[in-house]
Amino acid sequence: MAGAIELTRVWALAVQQPHAAAAVGIHRTRMRLAVALSVSWKFQRCSSTILNRSFEPSAAEAAADSFGGGRSLGLAYLAYSFFTANEQKSIGDWDPTNVAKLRTLQSEMLELEIDLVRHVSTFPLLAENSVCLAEIEIQRLFDGGGMSAVHCMKLRAIVPFFLRCALLLLPTAEDALAPAVLGAPRALYENLLATTTNNQPGCALGAGGLVCAAFLCMKNSQSATRDMPSTKETFGAMYQYVTIAALKLLNTARLAVAADPAFFRRGCYGDARWYGFGYVDDATLARAHASAVKDTRGPPTRVYRL
Repeated sequence: MAGAIELTRVWALAVQQPHAAAAVGIHRTRMRLAVALSVSWKFQRCSSTILNRSFEPSAAEAAADSFGGGRSLGLAYLAYSFFTANEQKSIGDWDPTNVAKLRTLQSEMLELEIDLVRHVSTFPLLAENSVCLAEIEIQRLFDGGGMSAVHCMKLRAIVPFFLRCALLLLPTAEDALAPAVLGAPRALYENLLATTTNNQPGCALGAGGLVCAAFLCMKNSQSATRDMPSTKETFGAMYQYVTIAALKLLNTARLAVAADPAFFRRGCYGDARWYGFGYVDDATLARAHASAVKDTRGPPTRVYRL
């Protein structure tokens, strides 16, 4: 999903806020969103080809292959799922008697996919997005001996929650919380990709902020253990920088879940039965936010941008 969001930001939407897609009622835009998801999935899939498939085609997908005339209708099937009920009705049922229209849809989707891979530098978007860089930061913490494998796996589970919340655009007075790092009121998501620090050139500060926000949630959860290191011990010279970024993320997460819990709590992040729910519930977010406020007293003053 992180790769698909990046492809959406750069190519699929005319505007530059990925979250705006939900409000865009344009048929062509939804087709481009489907293409972004398809290309991202193919990239991730090709890097895992040695693994066994953990799923089987659905009945509809099997039926699509059966009347596709030897040609896959997978892109058409994905686009069809992105359409509104009225748009699906205008195309017709997913049925062998309607194969001509479905093949036309498949051709249109294939043209869009070709346009994407021809005109967009996809590899950095898919392999160097904020989640990928956060994975590198987590690996660095593990290699340095500061975090156990169990803790690192928990961080990996929490990071996507903050990526989702970062899509929320709230240009309010809250942006003044960390002006030195996160700048003017823009989409927080874009700033996660753009910010770096002078003492570690090339380091994506946003990725460190994602990991730090997850770390603060884990450290301030009800199940936290006393052996967890401090923020400074964990992030070293970067701790003030990443804590400021984490503060912004934590603040935005609290605003996001209050504004639209149905979206931002969708899936495991709203399921109290999930083992990690205690790391992102409202009470933990509040404690983590308070901890970040305390840690960011006396913030650094110099920040360079890419």
